[in-house]
Amino acid sequence: MSKSNSFNLSIAAQNVEHSFYNKKGIVYVEGEDDIPFWSQYFNPSEFEIRKMDGCRNLEDYENDILYHGLRCIVARDADYSSYMGKTHEHPLIVCTLSHSIECIMFCPYNVNACLKKFARTLDDHVEEIKESYKEFYNGIKDIIVYDIANNVFEVGCSICGDSCTRFLCSNTSIKVSTDKRDKFLQSKSICFSPSQIEEIRERVDNDQRELRQIVKGHFQASFVVNLIKKMTSSITRNDAPSISNEALYALLVKCFPECEADCEERKVIKQRVKSAISALSA
Repeated sequence: MSKSNSFNLSIAAQNVEHSFYNKKGIVYVEGEDDIPFWSQYFNPSEFEIRKMDGCRNLEDYENDILYHGLRCIVARDADYSSYMGKTHEHPLIVCTLSHSIECIMFCPYNVNACLKKFARTLDDHVEEIKESYKEFYNGIKDIIVYDIANNVFEVGCSICGDSCTRFLCSNTSIKVSTDKRDKFLQSKSICFSPSQIEEIRERVDNDQRELRQIVKGHFQASFVVNLIKKMTSSITRNDAPSISNEALYALLVKCFPECEADCEERKVIKQRVKSAISALSA
């Protein structure tokens, strides 16, 4: 549902619409997958959570919040906004710290909890997961640099896409094929100047976030699925389980309750949500 066909309510009418649902406010999110994620932070019994089928459909709401006094909350992925200078500093616009919600879901501790379920084990494998992550993200770093450069400089060249599979040694591998990667980057290098790539590489190197948090979430999914399959098979000494991206999402969308990791991402989101709720009720 886009804003243009959302009953064409005036700003004043939209500002009281939540009362008809006996809620504290309306929270607009990007899509269907975002509803269960953001419902962890905005209690559905208190907030009406609506999907808008993509970040572009949220822009009208953001503009009305910024310039026309709309009183609602927009909860969205950060995407590459920090690189593109498009970060909106407004308490009613809540962004993830990572590129997207999937980046948060793929936290090694969360993946470890998922692995335990598939492997039926109580043993922790966080360090092994972290090592595999380190190798994978270092292997795709230049691809990410090119993808960010493509967005920042509006080159119009397809880089990442929605899956990393084509850069892996095989469809079931967790290893990045240096040959595939290097050939791909060589074919795309004509689209950029050396100074553009160097600028973005320096900015990525200075980014305080992990590469996992910078990379597009959907791009990482095949690697995470393959990693869980490989590790499960190694632990159980059986064939790898069948795991779809949809199943992975369902298992990882909410952090496991017992997690004691000092998660900066969750702290940031909780604080931003708290500020949004306070601003809405002010």
